Amino acid sequence: MILGMLLVVFGNILIWGSDEETTQFFSGWVIGILSISVAPSLPRIPRLALASVACVFIVANEQTLTTPPSEITCVNGEVRILDGVKQCICTPPYVGDACTSCARGAIIESGVNGTDAVCNTCRHQYMYPHCNDFLPGYHNETMCYDRWVPSCLNVNSVSLPLLFPKTYENAEGVRASLYDVSESMCINLYSGTVYCDKCKDGHAGPDCCPDGKYGQDCKEDVPVCNADMDYQAKLRPNVIPTGYNLVDPKICYNDNCTCGGEFIGDTLCASNYCVEGKCSDLSRTTQYDFRCQCDVGVGPDCVTPPCYGGTRMWDGKGICRCNAKHTDSYNGLTFDACEKQTDGQCYPDLFGDQCKECQCVVNVTDPLDTFQCGKTHYGVFERDFRTKDFTGSASGCIDSGICTNEPDDCGVVEEGADRCLLFTNPQTFSAILFSGNNCTNTADSKCAVYEPCRPR
Repeated sequence: MILGMLLVVFGNILIWGSDEETTQFFSGWVIGILSISVAPSLPRIPRLALASVACVFIVANEQTLTTPPSEITCVNGEVRILDGVKQCICTPPYVGDACTSCARGAIIESGVNGTDAVCNTCRHQYMYPHCNDFLPGYHNETMCYDRWVPSCLNVNSVSLPLLFPKTYENAEGVRASLYDVSESMCINLYSGTVYCDKCKDGHAGPDCCPDGKYGQDCKEDVPVCNADMDYQAKLRPNVIPTGYNLVDPKICYNDNCTCGGEFIGDTLCASNYCVEGKCSDLSRTTQYDFRCQCDVGVGPDCVTPPCYGGTRMWDGKGICRCNAKHTDSYNGLTFDACEKQTDGQCYPDLFGDQCKECQCVVNVTDPLDTFQCGKTHYGVFERDFRTKDFTGSASGCIDSGICTNEPDDCGVVEEGADRCLLFTNPQTFSAILFSGNNCTNTADSKCAVYEPCRPR
């Protein structure tokens, strides 16, 4: 036993004196070593039993050796342990095992890649600060994607300002010297530099998406601006803001907390506009909530809920702010509808207890096969907001009768009259008389409108 204990002590001295490191001494491993050291002093059967148990403990609690990590050189970064291994984490835009190289899009100010290169920023085609990925508009360093307008920069050219329109009218810095010129013409004729910064007509946002698309690479489907019956609504174009203030970007990659400069640092700003190393507090690209330029609709998608006695507004949804004549609790409060006036009367051209539209609206695309027009998802016939003329899905519709009290009483005969109207058959120029429930039925009078006769 004594010999075993001496061997254990001697073995550990050798381990501690080596360049290798062991894991911690687990109690099970220690018990196993002590047991196998004591086993020879016991009788045969107990000795075998104890030795067997000791072997199980030793195997189950193996002591492993680990090689101490070698010191690494980290020139432009900091050493961190990741997954148990020391690694050099580079400060952008540096790359490489020792962070001695500049990323492909970085400007090398001095030195040689792989040894002593010095780089602090990116070329204008690349995203700051890593200078590895292209900005959204660039297919490569000299070619724009087709959603962008290519621009050309050559401050020494005399003919560029004379022959081509400026890319931006009120921009500052480099953007003030950009002109709309194709890539090939810019490079081959004017020895200029290609910039991909401006969206084509009908495109907007940081990724220059067309109407109906949004997000990175325009993969997110959104409603087109005129999808909800505001037919004059269109996508709001990107513009250079005026009268802005400058603020720090939300993410800082240097001690000065700059966004990096024009073009390369735009993506670090919520406004997508970096000026002199700081972010503009006004946006250059349209955010989703202001994506559409509405005509009669409201909100990001130009929704057009009915609004009779008030003003259509957006408050998380399309609502109608009633005026004083159409609610008894005006005083700036917001309401979803304003159909009824404070005297209890309906808004003009609305009828019944619920103040609904007259239901005598008929599609006359085929004068002898007419039917009541369909309604929008708001439950009303589609009309032009200003002229009240039928439009959109109701463009083939006309009023077929006159309501008096209820929205569907125009087809009810009272004192020999059902208040149905007539119209001219555009094909035969004969008079068509509406009749029946809601004045939806038609009958040709066979009497030309220019003849001195009455419809039968």
